[in-house]
Amino acid sequence: MISRFGLAGGIGLTNFKAFGATVPPATNPPANTVAPAVTPTSNIFANTLLTCTTGTWTNTPLSYSYSWYADGNLVQSGSGNTYTPTGQAGKVIYCEVGATNADGTGSANSNSVSVAAIPLNSVLPVITAADPLRTGMTITCSTGTWSGSPSGYTYQWYADGVLIGSATANSYVTIAAHIGKYYTCAVNASNGSGSGTAVTTLPTTRLLFSVTDEPSLIHHWKSTVASSITATGAAVSQWNDIKGTSHVLQATGANQPTLVAEATLGNKNIVRFDGVSDFLRNVTALIYTGDAYTVIALGAARSGGFSAGRLISMTDGATADGAASSQNSAIWYRNGVAQSYRCSVGGTAHASSQPMVYGEFNIFEHLKDAAGFDMAINDIEPLKNMAKVVTVNFQSVAFGGGISGVSSMNGALYSDSDLGEVAVFNKYLTQAERNKIVGAMAWDWHSSLVTKLDAGHPYKSAPP
Repeated sequence: MISRFGLAGGIGLTNFKAFGATVPPATNPPANTVAPAVTPTSNIFANTLLTCTTGTWTNTPLSYSYSWYADGNLVQSGSGNTYTPTGQAGKVIYCEVGATNADGTGSANSNSVSVAAIPLNSVLPVITAADPLRTGMTITCSTGTWSGSPSGYTYQWYADGVLIGSATANSYVTIAAHIGKYYTCAVNASNGSGSGTAVTTLPTTRLLFSVTDEPSLIHHWKSTVASSITATGAAVSQWNDIKGTSHVLQATGANQPTLVAEATLGNKNIVRFDGVSDFLRNVTALIYTGDAYTVIALGAARSGGFSAGRLISMTDGATADGAASSQNSAIWYRNGVAQSYRCSVGGTAHASSQPMVYGEFNIFEHLKDAAGFDMAINDIEPLKNMAKVVTVNFQSVAFGGGISGVSSMNGALYSDSDLGEVAVFNKYLTQAERNKIVGAMAWDWHSSLVTKLDAGHPYKSAPP
């Protein structure tokens, strides 16, 4: 008799097949030991080609598949191990690798990488510009601050919001056509993910009119233009005409005027003549021939009276300064309105209802049309017998004293005065044109000159 235990023990597992059962075969699908890797891992943009490695697997995979995800959403699958994240700016990308052999498939995820977003501005660009802003000056636009690691920037300039078509650099040189307008600059940043939204700067200060914007200007001396002054220490040996070529010179040290930082003009440089021997002159260059002209200048009489010498003289280079036969009487003006005082260019006694204020800077005008002389000043008082003209064939110009060496203005030749700016125009400027130039000069030099403009002056409250 066979026992229950003998039967069971006699069969065993090795004889299980005798009863019709099978043992499942062992399965060994690939198993990941080193995760797949996506590269590059930084500076990734929407146009960057990403590559995914297979990683390391056991059990000898026979093939691999790759599934790419953007923010967890499947965006590409198949046998390709590369992916370009077009349209996925700002998203997180990873790759799932499937490894397959005869026993099955295993899967593993790669590291995640971030695609740079399209640039976004956080700090507006800024225009760097002089204040006051005038024509011929260069203004510059910064990029501003952007996220997304921009690789390039574009610029577009506007004047009062109107596109300046050719102005697409980060700098722009201001032009007279835009006087009275405000500049802005639009900046856009781009990277491999695309272009951001353009942002616009705050506007510049208004582009102002300057003396050099008047087309009829032919000669211009301005003591604040450092490059136009040649000096040894403070002694001025040459003052260049920055518009033309009529440079005024003085080689003799004892006769050289002085460059002075004038406190009443905000320490701007002026040229000071001592009234004893200082003068600058040019007697070789023809500066103007015509039947009309305008001279507008800024200066100050430091002492003395109308018997003092001429600060500005222009002659034909042949006639002696102050020759009585060449003089013309003149009416002085204040902001274009004739006053109760008179002054002869030749030095006739000056009659006035107000005393002259010495040491006080003024802007004055002297004009001639084809019919005759007309003197004008846009201040409280005329500044001595400043502009003395013999003919309109100007071949000589002198500052600080006469040209010919003949002392004939009431016996005095040299002027104890300061001079900051002289502008000569080859036409008889209209009152409106003169107002614009005088206004520009006043605002350019100092607020004290603006204060002296009459209440009705068109540029009393704002520069042209």
